[in-house]
Amino acid sequence: MAKTGQELLAQLLAQSEKKRDLIAPTTALHMDDDGKLRIPVPGFGESAGTPHDTQPVAAGQLAQYLGIPKRYYDRCAEEAPELLAEQVNGWSYRKPATDRRLLRTWKGESGRPKLRAVLSPRYRIMDNYDLIRETAPTFEAKDVVPFRAFIREDRLDLSLTSQRITAELAGSGFGRDTDRHDIQTIGPEKMIPVLNMGNSEVGRGGLSISIGVAVSACRNLYLGVETFSKIHLGRETQGEGLLDELLSDEAREAADRALWLQVRDLVEGTFTEERFTALMAKYAAAREHQVPDPVATIRLLAGREDLDGDRLLAAYMKQPEPTAFGITQALTLAAQDDQINDGEQARMAKIAGQAIEKNATGDGWASWLATDQATPEITLDGAVI
Repeated sequence: MAKTGQELLAQLLAQSEKKRDLIAPTTALHMDDDGKLRIPVPGFGESAGTPHDTQPVAAGQLAQYLGIPKRYYDRCAEEAPELLAEQVNGWSYRKPATDRRLLRTWKGESGRPKLRAVLSPRYRIMDNYDLIRETAPTFEAKDVVPFRAFIREDRLDLSLTSQRITAELAGSGFGRDTDRHDIQTIGPEKMIPVLNMGNSEVGRGGLSISIGVAVSACRNLYLGVETFSKIHLGRETQGEGLLDELLSDEAREAADRALWLQVRDLVEGTFTEERFTALMAKYAAAREHQVPDPVATIRLLAGREDLDGDRLLAAYMKQPEPTAFGITQALTLAAQDDQINDGEQARMAKIAGQAIEKNATGDGWASWLATDQATPEITLDGAVI
């Protein structure tokens, strides 16, 4: 993982230089019998009509756009690519001559061109490199560094932090059994602020930003509700050909300037003592909130959020603390399991942050964990679930 904003920027720049975008008429697309898609647009690729490997996201988008059931598309791709080519070409040619798609491509490690996404011409490009480039000056000014970074084919999930701002979350006063079976008082935790940025370049979700905290020592991550979101939708790009030739640098910069200023202001505003102090008050309240039956509560939480209850209980028993904060700690600790993919880790961090937020409301977790299904009665601060 990149250790500084500049290292992350360099990594994303190297990826960005391999990407190419174009607007092409749907009728120009042609799939060969081996399942590779040709994009016969002059000036694109090594030559007009260079075959492209279709990436999973692009395959799903192409199938949906042409009205081909995804399971059937996948089966044909696996067992009968020539049949898939017949379907794709047949339905592509039946589209109106004026119908166009934004095609996002790149060259992989092997040098072979790949089709990343098949999108509407109205899709607004907000690339990961641009996001980091525009916010990097703030990283340096605030001593902001990457805390966690996942750069996948379909999405960027980046958490940032600053060691310049820290707070101590007071201990709970409860005891923990150590390996020697004596009692160790739960001490204070060093907490740090975190800003999470998520973005997809291929139509798998918009740009989103949320604010949270992390336990510095064990890197348990909590993410709050989204404070900013922007979908990839803009004006339709006119014309056909390479996107770089259809949109001038000046036009692109004018359209994006306001957006990046908003993002930059959010980064600057997150890493302040005032905001972090207000956020930490909710975590202090969660540590003071005693939970009479943490095991039953964890089971209920797992059922509501479709989580592995056994995994959560195992994590809780590593750091048993019968408080609202202790239960959320089990969530964030379980999320670090190597068997859990990064997308699920991010979801669990958001559930933990949501639990902290809900705990700060009037009825605590009562309405949040309420369910129509019959469950054991659990009393939390006098409320029966």
